[in-house]
Amino acid sequence: MVVDATLNSAPLSKPVPPTTSAKKRMRGPRRKATAQVAPPGTPTLLPAPASLIESTPVVAPTEAGKKNPSSAKRKEKKLRPPRSQAVVLKLQPEAVERGLTYRSVLAEARAKVDPGALGIPIQRIRSAVTGAKVLVVEGADQSAKADLLAQKLREVLSAEGVIVTRPVTTAAIRISGLDDSLTPEEVAAELARIGECTLEAVKIGEIKSGPGGMGQVLVRLPVAAATKVLAVPKLRVGWSVLRAHLLEAKKLQCFRCHELGHVSARCPSSVDRSRDCYRCGQTGHIASGCSLAPHCAGNLNHSARAQDLLFQSMAERLTHLAVVAEPYRVPSSPDWAADLEGRVAIIRRCCVGAPPRFDVVERGCGFVAVLWAEVFILGVYFSPNRTLAEFEVFLSELSRVVRRSHSRRILVLGDLNAKSLAWGSSRTCPRGRAVEEWLVGSGLLVLNRGAELTCVRRLGGSVVDVTFATPDVANRVRGWAVMVGEETLSDHRYIRFGVAVPPAESIQGSSLLCGGGAGGPRWAQKRLNVERLREAAVVQAWRLDSLGEPADVCEGVEHLREAMSRVCDAAMPRIRALAPKRRVHWWTEEIASQRRLCDVSRRAYQRYRRRRTHRDPDEEDRLYEVYRMAIRALRVAIGEAKE
Repeated sequence: MVVDATLNSAPLSKPVPPTTSAKKRMRGPRRKATAQVAPPGTPTLLPAPASLIESTPVVAPTEAGKKNPSSAKRKEKKLRPPRSQAVVLKLQPEAVERGLTYRSVLAEARAKVDPGALGIPIQRIRSAVTGAKVLVVEGADQSAKADLLAQKLREVLSAEGVIVTRPVTTAAIRISGLDDSLTPEEVAAELARIGECTLEAVKIGEIKSGPGGMGQVLVRLPVAAATKVLAVPKLRVGWSVLRAHLLEAKKLQCFRCHELGHVSARCPSSVDRSRDCYRCGQTGHIASGCSLAPHCAGNLNHSARAQDLLFQSMAERLTHLAVVAEPYRVPSSPDWAADLEGRVAIIRRCCVGAPPRFDVVERGCGFVAVLWAEVFILGVYFSPNRTLAEFEVFLSELSRVVRRSHSRRILVLGDLNAKSLAWGSSRTCPRGRAVEEWLVGSGLLVLNRGAELTCVRRLGGSVVDVTFATPDVANRVRGWAVMVGEETLSDHRYIRFGVAVPPAESIQGSSLLCGGGAGGPRWAQKRLNVERLREAAVVQAWRLDSLGEPADVCEGVEHLREAMSRVCDAAMPRIRALAPKRRVHWWTEEIASQRRLCDVSRRAYQRYRRRRTHRDPDEEDRLYEVYRMAIRALRVAIGEAKE
C-alpha cells in the first residue's frame, strides 16, 4: 500500500482464413437453401472470425470411432525409479556436544567396513541440507547393496548418538472409493501385495470422507511399488472398487517457520512456529487432528525481490511515503520506521516536494506511528492466525494510540486480515464487525473505494488491505485506487492515492528539500566572484540609504534580508534542486521489458479465467504456468542486476 503526498494547487483483428471440415449428415427432410450470387466485379468477403486469433488450423476428417487428438487429455507424468540409493549418517545434538564429529565417524566406518570386499560401489559422499552425510550407492541391485551397507554400519559404529538410516524415495497416492466397512490395514495389505513390497514400507493415513460421501486415504509407497499400483486401473478390496491417483511432490518446507525452500536446520527466520499447527497455524493441536480451515502461516511473498520492485515503483511514481506489511528486511535507516516485531514498516522517500518531517511517535507489536506532513500516520498489521480475542486487544491498543496522538489528522493504513462489506469484501467476518465498531469509537472513515481485490491468489482473493482516516484528512485524499495492472511480485496489490498538503506546509517542505531550510536559500560559494560581491554590496548600501529609516524592527530585518539576497545573487549562482530520479540504480531496460512481459501474461491469464463458458482447464494451467515463468524470470533479472 503506497501513499503519495501531492501539493495543494488551485483548486482491429486480422482476417481468419476459412476452415474446412468433414460434411455432417443431416437428419430429417432437407431444406432448400437459396444461394445469393454476388454481381460480377464484387469482391468476395471472408467470413467474420469467431475469435481473435491470427490463424486457424485446418480440421481434417477423422475416422469413425477415433477421437480428435486435440481434445485428448494431457498425458500424466510417470514415476521414474531413482538412479541411486542412499545411506545416511546423522549425529544427534548430544553427540555433537560430547565432541563427536562426522570426520571421526567416517574414519571409524572406513577402518571397519570394506565396501569393495562386499561388492558395494560407493560412488560419492555428499552433505544433506540438514548437515548429515549421505553415502550414494549406484549400479545393479543397488537397493540390496544399500541395505547391506546400512546393516554393516549399524554393527560397527559403536558410538552413541550416531543414527544410520536407509531413506527410500516414495510417492504419494490418494486412494478413493472406500466404503464404510474397509479399514486402513486391509487397504495397506492389498497395496503391499500389488506393489510387491513389505507391509512396513506402506505408510497409510486415516480414512476421511471424500467427494460423493465415499472414503479416501493418503498412502505413501516406494516408487517401484507405486508404479505397479498405478498401473492397475481398478483395485478391488472387499466389495469396493478403488482408484489410485498420483499426487504431486511437495516442495521443501521448514517445520520451524513453515516457509518453503529450506529446512529447520538452516532456517534464517527469527519466527518460531514449530509448536503451531502445520495446517491452520494455531497452537494447541497438531495437523492430523485439525478441523479448522487451512491457512499458511508463512508469507510466501515475503521476498526481497518484491521489496526491490516496490522501491522502483516509488521512484517511477515519485511516491513520498509507503506502508509495507511484512517487509523482507528493515534496514537501520532514518527513512524507515518499523514496529517491534518487524511486521509492518513505513518508508519515506526523500525527493523534491516531499515534507521533510518524519518523526517516529510510537512503536508496538503490529503497529508503528509517525508524524509526517503534520499528519499522524499509523501503519498496522495483524496476523490471520491469531484469535479474535487477541484481535480485540490489539484494537484496544490502537484506540489508546489514537487518543494519545491528540491530532485531528490521522491516517491508518495496513493489513488487518479482516473482511467487511464496508470496504468492499463480499461478506463481513467477526474481525470485520470488530473493526467497524472500532472505527465508530475512533471517529475514522473508510477510504476504500469499489470492490477490487487487494490480495489475489490463483484460487481467489480478498479485500484485507484497508485505509482509514479522520474527516479532516479524508477530505484531502485524492485518487484512491488499487493498482490492478501493475506487477508487484506479491499476492498483494499496490494501493496508491494522494494527500493534498496545505500551501504553507508545501512551501516549507519544498524549501527544505531544495536547499533552503530555516536560513533561506543556498548559493555555490565555490563560484564566488569577490569583485562582484563588493560592487553589489555598495549598490545595496545606496539602496538601503534611499529607503530611509524603517518603521519597525521587522521591516528593517526584511530590508536587510532582501539586500543580502541580492548581493549573493549578483556574486554567485544559487544551488538548484536536481531533477528527481525515476529509477533505482540497478534498474535496466531489460528488467523493465521483463516486467511488461509479466503484465501481459498476467492479463492473458486473468482474461481467460473470467470466461463463463468454453474454459479449458489445460489451457488455463498453461497460461498460469507462462505467468509464473515470467515472474521467476523477473526475480532472477532483479537479483542479477543487484549483484
